[in-house]
Amino acid sequence: MNERFKELVKILISERVIRNQQDFCEIMGLTSSYVARLKSGDRAVSESIISRLVKNFPQINSDWLLTGEGEMLKSGVKQEGHKNNLQVGNNISYNADDRIKELLEANKKKDEQIDRLLTLLEKHLENK
Repeated sequence: MNERFKELVKILISERVIRNQQDFCEIMGLTSSYVARLKSGDRAVSESIISRLVKNFPQINSDWLLTGEGEMLKSGVKQEGHKNNLQVGNNISYNADDRIKELLEANKKKDEQIDRLLTLLEKHLENK
């Protein structure tokens, strides 16, 4: 996810959504050193960071950020009312925080499945 975060900051700058990384830091309420650690992979991109990203930049596709699937930026997104409620495309609304939680839970389940498969594979290889 850190590589996608790094790519996202780069695209936000190149698309002139933000002026530079310092602008990004100010909008997100993060220090430049913390953002540098996120981009380098020294710090994990947390649920809190993802929530802030979606709140501050509603054009970000949280599915892409969490899974790498789909497009990085949504088209036709406008912010209405409460910051967390986004209207996408043909008046389909959803709560961004709820969607992030759903995707994080799905990723957690996949990680658990991978761990179980690796354990089974290790046991299988030991028995050969």
